[in-house]
Parts: sequence; C-alpha cells; structure tokens
Amino acid sequence: MNELYRLAEARLNAAGTSTDGMSDQELFHEAITTSDFPLLMGNSLQKRIKKAYLSYPTTYLPWTTQDKDIPDFRAVKRSRVTANGDFEVVPEGTPYPEMTAAESQAGYAIKKWGRLIKVTLETLINDDTGEISRQVNAIGSNGAETVNSFVYDQLKSNPTIYDGKPLFHTDHGNLGTAAALDADSLIAALVAMLQQKKEGSNRAARIIPRYLIVPTPLYPTALKLLAERYIPAEWNEDNAQVFKGIQILHEPELNDDPDRWYLGADPVSVDTFEVGFLRGTGGNPEVFRKEGFDNDTQLYKARHVFGGSFLDFRGLYATIPA
Repeated sequence: MNELYRLAEARLNAAGTSTDGMSDQELFHEAITTSDFPLLMGNSLQKRIKKAYLSYPTTYLPWTTQDKDIPDFRAVKRSRVTANGDFEVVPEGTPYPEMTAAESQAGYAIKKWGRLIKVTLETLINDDTGEISRQVNAIGSNGAETVNSFVYDQLKSNPTIYDGKPLFHTDHGNLGTAAALDADSLIAALVAMLQQKKEGSNRAARIIPRYLIVPTPLYPTALKLLAERYIPAEWNEDNAQVFKGIQILHEPELNDDPDRWYLGADPVSVDTFEVGFLRGTGGNPEVFRKEGFDNDTQLYKARHVFGGSFLDFRGLYATIPA
C-alpha cells in the first residue's frame, strides 16, 4: 500500500497541490478525487500482480513448454509427424527418395480464468493495515497457482492422450509398478526414458531425463538420494553425467498420492506438455478497472487466459507403488 501512497503524493505534486504535512490517508483521500489517479492506481496494481505472479514458486515451468502467442479461443492443433527420415545415398542421375510420413494431432483450447475485487472509497482511504496490498499480492500468486494446479491435475489424472491410450501405459514404456523411490527405481526410470525411440523408427529419441518430480513426503528421500550420487560401477561416464544432471522439483500438488513420483525430460529434447497463453498478455494475468459512479467503488477484474495439453508421452515416466 505504501507504493500507492507515494503514487498519490506524486500525482498531487504534479498537479501543483502541496502535500506538506499530509498523512498517508489524507494524501490518498485528496488524490482519489482526481480524474486520472484511479487509472494510475490500476497500472500500479497491474505491476504488483505481475510481480507476485512471477515470484510464486511454481514447478511446472521447467518440464513444460510455453506458447505465449495463441491468437484466439479456437482449438490449438499440434501436428505429430511419424516418419523414417534417414538420408539415403542418391546415385548419379536418380531422383531423391521421398520421405513418407504419417501424421497425428494433439491439441487444446485456451479458456478464461479470473476473479473480481470490489474496493469501496472508504476501504481505499481507511486502509492503514495493508489489506488491499495483501489482496493484490494474492491475485498474482493465486493466478500462478491456478496454472500450476491445472498442469498437475492433468498429470495426476493420467488422461487419455492423442493415441487413445492413457498417458502412462505399458505400451508407452513410461510406467513403472511397485517402485518406491530409491536408487534402483530411479535408474530404471532413467533407462526407460533413455530407451525411448523416435516415432516410426528404431532409432533412439535421445530424450534427456532432467527432473525428479516428487510430493512432500518423498522430498527428503529425493534429497538424500541425489546427494549420494549413487552410480553403479557398470555405468559408463556418460550415464553418470546423466544421473548427476537430475534436478528435484518438490511439488505439494502431488501430496494426495504421497508414494507416486515422476521423472520429467528436459523440454529441449521433447515437447511433453504445452501451456498456451492468449496473444498480447505476455503469459501474465491482466487487470481491468471499472468505476462505480453511483456507489463510490472501484471494481477490478483479474483475468488469465490459458490452456494446455500433453503432446508427447516420452517426456515423462511415472511409478505406481503397490
């Protein structure tokens, strides 16, 4: 709230009004009656909300990809090309062989999410406890938490994906059973992900395991496991480096299933899950203001437009302990 008081002081000084001796409440009372101060205040709140949004500790960002240029609310289609595209020797005078490809699609549609906040003139002027500031910060953090929950709700539900099968399925080679988190089960997960193939080919997909995603009860185990840097003697140096590159993502959204953990790939190697945001928003919530002329209120609408879906099962591995 102190930021808004200083904004009020600057606005009054710019208008030629002396602010000497005014209390913060008096500054605010005087400034709120000017024609442009509510708009300036709205801009200030927008910046505070964005700051709170960006500083909230989400964990979905490292293992997903983000598209901040979705133009509208129509279905977003992501083509998946299955092809054997190895180059072949081309003899002199012969045509180049054509690559054959089969195409499937994954997709999603963005949706509106949001909240309203109504602030009365009395609340604005009398707010000496910072309540408005806390509400503004909550809008930003709640917006970030909403996106985070959206992604993990889908992860936990093991949804049916583009090929008509659940995301985690034995046919996908990304499902472990009765595997508590320990060195052996983590190695099994790493090997399974490293053995994923390119679609329509027997060649390795060269997916990079990167993130060990765990609920709170498994967080101490994960810390201890990676701190030990357990490397079997039979592993070569390349595999050892892969293991050492694993990072822990502690996610409380997973706490309702405290024994399940996931391995996620580096998104530079595979597009596992895409989160899309409406074009022009920068991937951040927007704030809109409406003034209540007949009841001295300021109505603020916080809106966040996003969606997302799984694009490739090979970038995740899950365990289902017995």
